[in-house]
Amino acid sequence: MAEEVQSVWKKVDLNCRNRNIILRNSSHGIWLSSLLFLAYLQTIIRNPKTIQFNYELSTALLFGLMLQSIEIFISFSFIEQIPFWTKLLLKVVPVCTTSILINQILGQNLIFSFITGAVIMIVYYLTLMYILKAMPRCFTFGEATIVVQGLVIFIYNCFLILPFIDDAKTMNDQLNMILQLGLIGVLFLIFMTHFIPIFRSWYLFYPLLLFVAFTLCITTLDGKYAITILWNFVFNDIERIIIVGVYVLLLITAGVAVSWQIKKNRKSTTAVRKIFHILIVLVYIPGLVYQCHFLYIASVVILAVLIVLEIARVIKLWPVYEALEISVQSFIDEQDAGNIALTPLYLLIGCSLPLWIHNSPCDLIGSTSFEFLPLISGILSVGIGDTFASVIGSKIGRHKWSNKSIKSIEGTIASIVAQGIFIYGLYTIEFLQLDLKLAALCGIAVISNALIETFINQVDNLILPILTYIILMYK
Repeated sequence: MAEEVQSVWKKVDLNCRNRNIILRNSSHGIWLSSLLFLAYLQTIIRNPKTIQFNYELSTALLFGLMLQSIEIFISFSFIEQIPFWTKLLLKVVPVCTTSILINQILGQNLIFSFITGAVIMIVYYLTLMYILKAMPRCFTFGEATIVVQGLVIFIYNCFLILPFIDDAKTMNDQLNMILQLGLIGVLFLIFMTHFIPIFRSWYLFYPLLLFVAFTLCITTLDGKYAITILWNFVFNDIERIIIVGVYVLLLITAGVAVSWQIKKNRKSTTAVRKIFHILIVLVYIPGLVYQCHFLYIASVVILAVLIVLEIARVIKLWPVYEALEISVQSFIDEQDAGNIALTPLYLLIGCSLPLWIHNSPCDLIGSTSFEFLPLISGILSVGIGDTFASVIGSKIGRHKWSNKSIKSIEGTIASIVAQGIFIYGLYTIEFLQLDLKLAALCGIAVISNALIETFINQVDNLILPILTYIILMYK
């Protein structure tokens, strides 16, 4: 059986290289293509009365994208052995299945259902193929499916929502519109610098960046400028101002850590890199408890900033390139095999994904402790579990799980114990109210993510939060 699996993997790698696709040297992780769909589905099952149409539509589309991912992987694996009509059927199934779901379950007309299903599947296929070719060694196949699925669903939701920008009357709706416009601006920057090389020069990139930022700031929603809405939201609440102060101190701490490592003039150890995991825990826990909406907005803003900085590094933008390159080279790990440094993005995305996936995280944060647990899935699995597993495993790990494994039994035990203590600590300070059923669910989530972190070789920061979220959203 193992030999057959290895044979399939080699065939996938060969067929990918024939298409000018070079995957990261790891297992392909096709099962990852189901994670976003399962996370959305669990959210619907948990909160059926609060789900909006766009969320249901996204869930149906994610199911289709999962099928499309499987079809692509099959084509990479066995395409020479599959008869023509079988190939055609495999390509039609995702479109038809998605269209039927939208038509029968969501009650949309057949034309809308078919066009939506067909367009999304085609866009997903083309985007996935292009990104895999344009970013060699950056992804396994499964990691790429998660990233592209999230991108396609985001763009489609923008397509549905942004035409109604004038209907955004409440503060929350306006802030969500601003965030989406900001991310569209970042995608525009990526598009311009990638496809029009002249914009990689500093004398055109900076004006382009200012144009995007200025356009966003002067966009009006309900007669108010976007910059005014953001300013009033942040600075008209004393608690938010305090949180901003705390975040600035943590940002300075992160800057000091980077500067200290650069001065040492050597690559960071596992323990040093985990400093950022601890810092992000200190950001997210008080943010979730006291200022959930602000944390939601800040996480998207920081994502945009990190992407812009990575653009600047990749295009070697004067005068920031050298500092960015030195910083990245000091902290990247073996999973950053391509020309894009994805580790910082994955850490932020992993901790933020539960917030972004949940249909209304901040409206439910105070209702029951059960809602709080899924939202800390990233903090629990990556910020606490992965951190202690790496630090303890690298320091005192003596007993490896196998001869070929670099993961130690001590590290796995440390992950489980640390997550358990963290949950108990939240319970002690009354951030959580645990009963026997909920405690058992926490135990399943903690043990599962610790073992998965041990035995898979996909990107932990991206995978573990979604898996933990799926378990903790169990009804």
